[in-house]
Amino acid sequence: MTTSLNPFVKICIIGFLALLSYTLARFPVIPLYAESLKLSPEQIGLVVSASTLSGVFFKLPSGILSDVFGRRIMILISVCFFAFTGFFYFLANDGLSLFVIRMIHGLSTAIWGPVVSAFISDIASPKNRGQLLSTYSSANMLGRTIGPLLGGWLLFWGGYEFPFLASGVVGILALLVVFGLPETKVSKSHEKQFSNGLKTILLNKAIILISIVECLQFLATGGLECFLPIFSKNVVHLTEWQIGILFGAQVIVTMLLKPFLGILSDKFGRKHQIFIGLLLGGLTFMLIPYFKYFLAILILVSIYGFTIAVVTSATSAFVTDLASKEKYGAAHGVFGTIMDIGHASGPILGGILVAKFNFNFLFLIFGLILITYGMIFWFVINKMGFTKNV
Repeated sequence: MTTSLNPFVKICIIGFLALLSYTLARFPVIPLYAESLKLSPEQIGLVVSASTLSGVFFKLPSGILSDVFGRRIMILISVCFFAFTGFFYFLANDGLSLFVIRMIHGLSTAIWGPVVSAFISDIASPKNRGQLLSTYSSANMLGRTIGPLLGGWLLFWGGYEFPFLASGVVGILALLVVFGLPETKVSKSHEKQFSNGLKTILLNKAIILISIVECLQFLATGGLECFLPIFSKNVVHLTEWQIGILFGAQVIVTMLLKPFLGILSDKFGRKHQIFIGLLLGGLTFMLIPYFKYFLAILILVSIYGFTIAVVTSATSAFVTDLASKEKYGAAHGVFGTIMDIGHASGPILGGILVAKFNFNFLFLIFGLILITYGMIFWFVINKMGFTKNV
């Protein structure tokens, strides 16, 4: 137990610092910075989604490469992108340059996500993998919680340069911790391991089904992250620090509840949590634009954060349940890639919906997507034979 505790604690510390660095230069800073550059809603959506688009292309190969060459080297490469990209935001003065820098910054999480999930799957047992994966996720979310709050405050206090500078400094701190991280997995059959891992996971229908859950969950979340700041500022007339509190509240709720919900999924099964979380999340999402004052939006966003915890505390562990140990990286690479397709599409689709219709239509469509797929998931997962507590 001691041999698995220290690496786990270290990866949680690195995750906290890395995601703090990342979110300092993300929300609510990026949508508001893009708007200050006079970009259209469609362009803002594209800029916000740029970092997630990197995940669409790089999460799958990153996960498989960690099966082949080991987790530690891939984590080191990831944290280098966390550490240094924040300083390059100073060069962004139009939509194209901001898009390119966002794509580069996205390489950090594209590599980080599947590799670290595989790292923790290596050191976890079947009886506590939901708990460990959820606890690690909460450490990340602590960084994600402080990031929007601190980023919004720094933006309000000193302008856009301050959150970008802070992002780089915190990223360097994360890089310093990586050097004490041990290796957990290295394969010697490089080419065969790469192709076999990819083929096996892509043919696993249950993993694809669960990955689509995460995809649509983050489709809605991506739309919320991109357009809630603009909706809150232009329609509800909140200040930047209030908008930062909204994002902080959502992540705090998810962070605090996710380890507990991970334990519940270990004990009572994954599929029930996923089904309930999607239905409740969709309903909450549709209600947000009808309440145009701070406290009401804060409550609804917090409830939505709870539903994210319900769903995601079960999905990642479910994927590990379904994969063999030597293919954990490939499984989480596929999972993360499909998730990022949704996360990247959320701001883009949201920008189109806002431009063509209004904010109400955006929240309605995304809410209906969550509810509809929740019912599809429940029907299909049971039809596939998962009738026990899985």
